[in-house]
Amino acid sequence: MKLQKFHSKFFLFVAAILFPAILLAAGTVKKSLHKSKGRQDQKIGYHDANKIFTIFYNWGGIGDWTGGRRIESGVYPRGSGHSYFAEFTPVLGAEVTDANGVVRHIFSDGLPDFGHADVSPEGKRWQFEPVAGYANPNQDRVAMSDDSISWPSHWPDKDHSWDGHWDGQYGKYARADQESYYRMDDYPNDEFQFYPDPSDSSKRGLGLEVEVRGYQWVQVAAEDILIWTYWITNKGKTAYKKMIFGMYGDADVGDDGDQRDDDSWFDKKHDIVYQWDHDDKGAWGGPTAYFGWKFLESPGNPYDGIDNDEDGMIDESQWDGIDNDGDWNPLTDDVGSDGIGPNDPGYTGPDPDGTEGNGQPDLGEPNFEYTDNDESDQIGLTSFAAATWPNIDLKDDEKVWQQTVPGSFEVPKQTTDITFLYGSGYFPLDVEQRRKFAVAMLFGDDLDDILRNAVTMQNIYNADYNFAKPPLKPHVTVVPGDHKVTLYWDKIAEQSRDPIYGYDFEGYTIYRSTDPAFLQTWVITDAYGNKTFNKPIAQFDKIDGLTGPHPIGYNGLQFNMGTDSGLRYSWTDTTVENGQTYYYAVCSYDQGYDKDFYARGISKIENLQPIIPSESSKRILVNAVGVVTGTDVNTVVVTPEAPAAGYVPPENIKTDNNLMVHNLGFATGRVTANIIDPSQLHDGWEYEINFDDSTLVLPENTRKSYSVLNKHVFTESFVGDTNWVNLRHQHLKAGSVSVTDESGMVAFSEQTDYEVNYDVGNIRILSPSGNMQKGNTYQIKYLYYPLFHSTYLNGEIFNSFFNGLQIVVKDDPLKLDHQNSGWIEGDCNYKYQIGIFKGAKNYPLDYEVRFK
Repeated sequence: MKLQKFHSKFFLFVAAILFPAILLAAGTVKKSLHKSKGRQDQKIGYHDANKIFTIFYNWGGIGDWTGGRRIESGVYPRGSGHSYFAEFTPVLGAEVTDANGVVRHIFSDGLPDFGHADVSPEGKRWQFEPVAGYANPNQDRVAMSDDSISWPSHWPDKDHSWDGHWDGQYGKYARADQESYYRMDDYPNDEFQFYPDPSDSSKRGLGLEVEVRGYQWVQVAAEDILIWTYWITNKGKTAYKKMIFGMYGDADVGDDGDQRDDDSWFDKKHDIVYQWDHDDKGAWGGPTAYFGWKFLESPGNPYDGIDNDEDGMIDESQWDGIDNDGDWNPLTDDVGSDGIGPNDPGYTGPDPDGTEGNGQPDLGEPNFEYTDNDESDQIGLTSFAAATWPNIDLKDDEKVWQQTVPGSFEVPKQTTDITFLYGSGYFPLDVEQRRKFAVAMLFGDDLDDILRNAVTMQNIYNADYNFAKPPLKPHVTVVPGDHKVTLYWDKIAEQSRDPIYGYDFEGYTIYRSTDPAFLQTWVITDAYGNKTFNKPIAQFDKIDGLTGPHPIGYNGLQFNMGTDSGLRYSWTDTTVENGQTYYYAVCSYDQGYDKDFYARGISKIENLQPIIPSESSKRILVNAVGVVTGTDVNTVVVTPEAPAAGYVPPENIKTDNNLMVHNLGFATGRVTANIIDPSQLHDGWEYEINFDDSTLVLPENTRKSYSVLNKHVFTESFVGDTNWVNLRHQHLKAGSVSVTDESGMVAFSEQTDYEVNYDVGNIRILSPSGNMQKGNTYQIKYLYYPLFHSTYLNGEIFNSFFNGLQIVVKDDPLKLDHQNSGWIEGDCNYKYQIGIFKGAKNYPLDYEVRFK
């Protein structure tokens, strides 16, 4: 099959012009204590949540062909090693009058290639630099939504209620499956004698700060797409009349060594630029893909009285305090300025500022101002330049200005090593004003495929990224064996709530491959012959009647929903070879939606838009030379092998093999502790199983359940706080907690010095001026229940695993004990017959009948 990809580049350029009245004399600039920017805050990032894998930097660069980074730049599909571009960067420019009265055009960029970057004679880069504080300073990665270690302890642009939460565009959560976030400014660009803020000599360039976010989804309809958004804020004291916002890029379809035979084209109507390999043969000898950029949003001009984007609204704005398109819904959107409501993960209560439930739209709520992508009178793509590399020279600011003048569209030369420069302008930017543009990096197997992806991406964007999300990924553990591999996982995926479709978890798929990118399983094609789905080796789904091909298809292909097999939480692969390395993924998938799902009882929400199912991602982290460097929570790497000589596996613990002691109460049921992972067993640990039957005392709320108590005393340290501090375990045993200082010598009293939430598993000190001090380290000891109030009593294998064990219980129904029933005193030949009244409730009591 032909696997073509096109690279279409989209660039918006911002050109700014100084008001003529703002002219600076060279001697009037004041010095400032503003911290000068250096390279010390530069960090690296990787987007790898779907089929696209690429390196990027927190000073604007996307991709990098220098320093051996080419094999990490625009790789598609992820894991193939096929790179589709060298580098890209946003470019922002403005027309200004410098301190000497000379009209200048100043541009800043984030080009990674130092050899072609705009640098001073002394080697200083005249570029963007990262703004400090937006990533963990003790590591070298850009802040990513799925890596909390990369987050700072406090986000500089938010109050402390956001600490420990993702700093999302739409609230304290990530709307995509993977998001990146950083800020950069152009203050180090002191090439020209222009001072955007006369009171701050360290603030050079145009005085611009840019908020940058990347978005990736794993859903099959968006797995070939990576979105970048750029919010530009004028932090200087100079208002600009003419700005251009654009992007420069160097795509090499077919990888390095095959970049000199590329063709390209642009489509002004649909705001898309794309590129493909002329002979459809990459450096690897096989077919190539199409690659491109689509303009999703350009800066708007809300002042010209023109409907620039032809959407029926004139001069709409994301900053005018008006819900221009009237799509804010008080029933669903009145969640407050933090963007999350009672049904969202991470919700801790109403917003302190009173914005939640106040009956009016507020900044930060969905579908209003900057969270509504439709509220901008977009200018669109206004210029396009193309030239053989390296003839677009970002060092020449005046030439870049001429190449991005609105209305300038150059027909690209074909079958060559092409570079592009796209722009959008002019538009004004006042002091402290924010403007936004967004582009989508796209891949497709051919031209039709990439155009379909472009339509999908525009729909996602227009819906403010409210795209269906897959369930949470299960946490998987692997147990290697002799010619077998056992996987087991938790139930966290079943607690997932989609922001649109609610609790829609459906099942698990298991994938096995001998390559870390799972390309071996990527074999199911759509009606156009494009690879679309991976083929699972095993699948387990809910028993709900949703089986076989899903009613909603994607490009003529339906997702297999399963066979109503029932859910499982472990699986053993017995078709493996010892010594071979295997890569496994356990993915969760949702129900999708069709018009009759509410009537069929599949969904609890009616009248939603039909959609195909979403499946969670599967990622094995691999470095540039192919060495595995890490796994995701739902992926594992394993090599099965024979056990050591003389090894005897442990025996499962049962009520009938004397490995379990029944020490209290009467019972005839059967309990088994299946050992699934011997490596997780702890010598000497004891567990106590307690059964609770409330069916007798609370007939209106009947329940039988059991809990497992780990009788090993756990000890951990925590830092005192008047806010709740989470412990490592939940469901603590009441009365088992003791708290001391670090030395263990000074004991504290519950309800006097501290308070414990036993179910949630957290603790807080009661008074900052009491015996326990905020910020001091303390020691806590406790017992906890690793299995709490389970109701699986019919031999189900649904209990969560803990310490390598899974508990299985088979309850016996209440019935007459004929063996121990009969005459106990006296000599009587009366015959008796005892039965159970069918309409009565079984009650576990012994009765004595006396005759007088």
